[in-house]
Amino acid sequence: MTDKTELDIANQYFRLAIEYTKQAKLDQAIEAYHSAILIDSERASVYNNLGLLYAQKGNLFKAVQSYLKAIQIAPDFSIAHNNLGLVYLQQGQPSPAIKAFQKGIRTNPNDSSLHHNLGCAYQTHGSLEEAISEFERVIELDPKNANAYFNIGSILEQQGHLENALFMYQEAVNRAPNNKNPHYNLGNTLARLGKFTEAIFAFQKAIQIDPNFVSAHYNMGFIYAKQKKRALAITAYQKAVKLNPNDASTYYNLGFLYAEQKEPSIAIEWYKQAIQIEPDFDDANFNLGNAYTKRENYEQAVAAYRREIKINPSHTAALTNLGLVYYKQGKINEAIETLLQTLEINVNHEKANKYLRYFKQRQSVEVRLN
Repeated sequence: MTDKTELDIANQYFRLAIEYTKQAKLDQAIEAYHSAILIDSERASVYNNLGLLYAQKGNLFKAVQSYLKAIQIAPDFSIAHNNLGLVYLQQGQPSPAIKAFQKGIRTNPNDSSLHHNLGCAYQTHGSLEEAISEFERVIELDPKNANAYFNIGSILEQQGHLENALFMYQEAVNRAPNNKNPHYNLGNTLARLGKFTEAIFAFQKAIQIDPNFVSAHYNMGFIYAKQKKRALAITAYQKAVKLNPNDASTYYNLGFLYAEQKEPSIAIEWYKQAIQIEPDFDDANFNLGNAYTKRENYEQAVAAYRREIKINPSHTAALTNLGLVYYKQGKINEAIETLLQTLEINVNHEKANKYLRYFKQRQSVEVRLN
């Protein structure tokens, strides 16, 4: 039993903990809650709030223990069940998360957030049809819930039901026009359907909401490149690389566009930056070799092709191009030897067979001349 005076002291600690929490003084808040527990250990809300603080500090084990204690005291405490499920999801444990959310729903069947979180747990678990059912239940309870439409759209997109996914993303956009993510996913789905103009518009809307949305800039560049609108693609990729200077693929794509524009010198600089970030970038090393070859910088081309072959020994195009560069350097024996390596991998390689015949003819002519 706890007398009235002790309860008053426990309440003071409880209020102090709440005040510390508002001030982001988490350790002091935890200490105040523990002081309250020493006086009154049967208050479920204290353990629930402790769980929230431990979760915020990243101590998920103690968070779980706190929520379980809250549930032990109050088995129908749906908020604690919900919070426990969220921590299990953070730990990458969807199965116990599903059970926690289900217990919360049994107590509070019309709580849309519980159904939403259960849907997320099913989605993480890979139980996609069950996830869709839960998100549909969210929509029944809260027709304005954009997240439910968005999550159904992401599942349908994952399943390849693109037209249905498109409808769901559009519904999410209608309900949350200032949320960048539905616009972005709408753009991705439209692009997969080949509706590039509409996709660009969706990405532009996402960027209008968040000008620093690097993935939207990148994907716009990708679409413009597919449409052969190279100037627009370059502009989009340059914005993306400014926002995320550590993404090798953006540098590579810029190099590829400049190579297509027959500007190998500029392409070389972009390829080199991609390789600096990711030295084993397969295509970047290969295309760097191609760009150096265009510039007739044969030593650099050889070095680039050799790096590529070291990364991917079965890259027949790199081997063949290396052989051609050796020939241009006057190294006919090395050229033939390299083409033979290509044919060991693919005996029917048309380009390698063609040049091997030619190089052998040139070699025999040189021998006769000597």
